Amino acid sequence: MLRSGSTWQYNIVLSLLEKRGLAVAGGFVAGEEKLSAFMDDGQARVLKMHAAFQAARDALAAGHARGIYSHRDLRDVAASLMMRNRKRLSWVLDNGYLVAAWNAYQAYSVSPNVLVQDYRVIVREPGKAIRQIASFLDLEPDEGEINRLQGEFGLESQKRKIRNMAGSSMRGKALRKLRRSVGGLLHRTIGKDRTRKLTPLFGRLGVEHVDRKSLLHSEHINSGAIGSYKSVLTNAEREVLERYLRQEVGIPS
Repeated sequence: MLRSGSTWQYNIVLSLLEKRGLAVAGGFVAGEEKLSAFMDDGQARVLKMHAAFQAARDALAAGHARGIYSHRDLRDVAASLMMRNRKRLSWVLDNGYLVAAWNAYQAYSVSPNVLVQDYRVIVREPGKAIRQIASFLDLEPDEGEINRLQGEFGLESQKRKIRNMAGSSMRGKALRKLRRSVGGLLHRTIGKDRTRKLTPLFGRLGVEHVDRKSLLHSEHINSGAIGSYKSVLTNAEREVLERYLRQEVGIPS
């Protein structure tokens, strides 16, 4: 699930498998076509994705792949999306991010060969989460390796890496804030479709940098806190969100 620790999972899996020569990095997959190409080349890869692509579900069902999925309270997902993109709750809801996230969770949670992890465990008990992953992959790392992974990919360690990345300066953040403000203004005045057509005109303003190895980007982590929606959303927004989750997503708040 997006904004739910999947990059942490990706790095843990990659570190465990790459060290043992069992797989190589495949990075983030955004489309069905790219995923299908990976599936056809015979190379064992560690891939990150958010959508429940059919090729992924087919590979899982056939036993050709294993999946590791993280599930987070959708209210926190909404809050994280708002903070990460400097957007209002209406933007999150209008773009269908929560519906897509819930649909992917529904698909993967019933797929064979999938380990579903609770975001709360990832944050509060990372050692336990690492052991769950290792066991699922039929690996037996020693305590030294587990401790190393906790330190290397811990929340504060990742935040430090992000602060040192290109594009993480105050200037870079200010430019991205300006870009989002312009995009938001255009979205409200001329509509979503016409705004997307104009994106190339200002899309390079305040470009966000991505580390190709870890997939961390220069505004990747907000607080990472559990229950962050309580401080991010107003009472009115919380009521709107919980009504949306009941009526549009189909889950109790």
